[in-house]
Amino acid sequence: YEEVSWARGSKYETGIKVYNVFTPGSVDGKNDVFRVEIRGQVEYEISIINRYGSVVFKETDPSKPWNGKINNTGPDCPAGVYFVKIKYKFR
Repeated sequence: YEEVSWARGSKYETGIKVYNVFTPGSVDGKNDVFRVEIRGQVEYEISIINRYGSVVFKETDPSKPWNGKINNTGPDCPAGVYFVKIKYKFR
């Protein structure tokens, strides 16, 4: 995963962790959703984009992870490489 360290010593604790792999629908029940761990943000938007450039998931609430389906309700997205675009602003 990629991480911007948690900043302490200020009024707010801020930071972000982005994992680079997840396995939706796996039988072990681990890593079934793609979640970004973020603290101290005032703005947040995530977009998941397939290799053809189509947005398959977009969300502004970091507590709502991507489950590997188109817009979290449609059909399963095929296994492969996806691009993650995250826009955020800390306090």
